[in-house]
Amino acid sequence: MNTNRPHHRRTGLAAAFLATLALVGFSQSRGDVDANHPPAGRLAGEWNATVTLGTAEIPFRFEISAKGTDLQGFFFEGERKIGSSSGKYEDGKIQFDYEHLNSTLAATFNGETLDGTYRFNRKNGREYNFHATRAADSAKVKNVSTSPNVKGDWEMKLVGPDNSNTKDARVVLSWKLYLRQSGSKVTGSILRVDGDTGNLTGGWHGDSLVLSHFAGERPVLLEAHLQPDGTLDILLNKQNKYLGARIADAQAKGIPAPPDAAKFTDVKDRQESFHFSFPDVDGKIVSDKDERFQNKVVILAIGGTWCPNCRDEAPFLVNFYRKYHQRGLEIVGLNFEASGVLADDKPRIQSFVEEFSIPYPILYAGATPDNCLSWLTSAPTQPRFFSGATAASSAYTPDLPAPQPGMRTSGCSAKSTSY
Repeated sequence: MNTNRPHHRRTGLAAAFLATLALVGFSQSRGDVDANHPPAGRLAGEWNATVTLGTAEIPFRFEISAKGTDLQGFFFEGERKIGSSSGKYEDGKIQFDYEHLNSTLAATFNGETLDGTYRFNRKNGREYNFHATRAADSAKVKNVSTSPNVKGDWEMKLVGPDNSNTKDARVVLSWKLYLRQSGSKVTGSILRVDGDTGNLTGGWHGDSLVLSHFAGERPVLLEAHLQPDGTLDILLNKQNKYLGARIADAQAKGIPAPPDAAKFTDVKDRQESFHFSFPDVDGKIVSDKDERFQNKVVILAIGGTWCPNCRDEAPFLVNFYRKYHQRGLEIVGLNFEASGVLADDKPRIQSFVEEFSIPYPILYAGATPDNCLSWLTSAPTQPRFFSGATAASSAYTPDLPAPQPGMRTSGCSAKSTSY
């Protein structure tokens, strides 16, 4: 009788168990993805990301935070983080939903890269290919003090044909280009008549200036070369070519002055009182005839949750309202949304109100302002506000002139840093 057999069996089982542990440890050391548990240590941190627009690969900064099974993905507008409303990891894939943008980022994680798509969920919403690699210090732009100096205010115009897929007459208008520089690092923004491009970031790579922007919207790639005469040869999104010159030299270089955005959309008759009557998200009609607006200065802010400049101006309007509401100021947001169907657009508006803690009414005006705002010279091309008074108000703010009874004034609600 062999009394050692049970000992051998136990020894064999122990060896198999240790071998299994070794394989698990080896697998984890290789960075293999566990489909049931988010590899927080591998996902969390900054990523060098790109989205593809036509033939242009547009680089941008992306960051993931991980707390247990909860993930959040961040875009950047300058240094301001724009976080996802939800995030998850399942079966080797991540998904971030951005409720306020009505968009979703979905990508496969293989331990070193992320590959997938970023799409807008509205009807006919655009979809971009998405790719990201782990950010490394070596990938950052070196700050070289000998780079060409382009700091300052420029103007630019289209030269040659408009090669963009969606033709827009405003493309041929002159634009303003604002640049800031520290060594080889450059930031800035293009201000168009319909808003701006957001915070462009990047810098000099040899003799090429490369700036880009993507914060969940507005993908832009600007590539430029400084010419011997001091002008900039600019290529946007690998499509359209522009000539840029410093403002003092622009006219001599054949660049006409950009149109005045504050006058691009105006009222037809400044002596005629403007009127509004639209439902809020619960279907209740809010009208300029309501008691709350009588003998008050009223600002009608026209925009939409899809509009980046509208998001930029929201904190300004909220603070303005809180500062002057007790002195007779009322604000009404008039939103034109993507679908034109209240059931589809309601969640976006509610998210917008919650995100910025908006204390004044936001009304729903459908999809287009062309018909219901007949008192405008044209549909707004960027966020606009129109202010007036049902009676002269002595309670109006000291830093703004008090409108006369029935008089309307118009202007952009704030100078925006991103479109």
